[in-house]
Amino acid sequence: MDGSSESVSAARFGARLAARTDTRWRLVHAVRDPGVVLTARLLQDNEAELEKALAELIGPQLEEARSAALASGAPGELVIRIGRPAPVLQAETERVGAGLVILGGKRHLALGRWLGGSTALDAARLLSAPVLITKGELTDLDRVLVAIDLSPAAEPTIREAERFARLAQGKLRAIHVIESLTTNPAVARWVDQQRFEGQSLAALERRVWPRLQIVDAERTVRFGDVVHELTAEAAEWGAHLLVVGAHGKDWIDRLLLGSVTERLINALPAPLLVEPLRIEPDGVAAQLAQVAKTPADPTGRVNDET
Repeated sequence: MDGSSESVSAARFGARLAARTDTRWRLVHAVRDPGVVLTARLLQDNEAELEKALAELIGPQLEEARSAALASGAPGELVIRIGRPAPVLQAETERVGAGLVILGGKRHLALGRWLGGSTALDAARLLSAPVLITKGELTDLDRVLVAIDLSPAAEPTIREAERFARLAQGKLRAIHVIESLTTNPAVARWVDQQRFEGQSLAALERRVWPRLQIVDAERTVRFGDVVHELTAEAAEWGAHLLVVGAHGKDWIDRLLLGSVTERLINALPAPLLVEPLRIEPDGVAAQLAQVAKTPADPTGRVNDET
């Protein structure tokens, strides 16, 4: 949280969610101001004095969010840390075993994103917990839209979406977007788009749709650009939450992740929940072996394990 109206809304929703699930909330503010950092260095050997100084310097700016969280009736606390937001959030997530991180969504100018980065995108790339990015005052969760693909990310993404749908006793709709592989003329000559679509639909029926545990969950498929189609579906259905999955945590995966996730975070067609792909250490080799055995084939011979 940063004292903005968006972070106040996020704090209010997070605390209400904590009350609803009988857990605790924790408001986290990361300080990067040079003067405050200098003060922190002078007091780094006296933790009690440091916390007192930070509370006096920064606390008043965060009082609105703290009051909004306290109004929920759920227990919680405000902590102020030194450092960049995403690493601070990851450290706090690990410290308290947080199950969800909530951020107030904002629209950023391209230059601002280039120079300073986006806290929401950094958090989605770095954090080991799901990251929920709010849009305005988030109150309802009874229409949950989950975007799924044919990767290992599908399973945890579905499970997280179902958790929220059950919590709100609301509706769940699963969507898969099949992109066109023939928009690039250099690629089109090598691609059988019709066969690719058929193989993708068959893989959905065999491997993905059966993973939905909510019996009356709706299923839909759209064709086109992923972000455009997800945005259109969220608007047409009136989704209160859009759930998407991240695909990995090494540096190249984080670079690839940005192409879709960054566009969704910037556009925010609905409040957005990014579910990380949690692969246990012993499972990494198995995942790599599976990928090695089932490569994607641009000619249309798409293996449903891919």
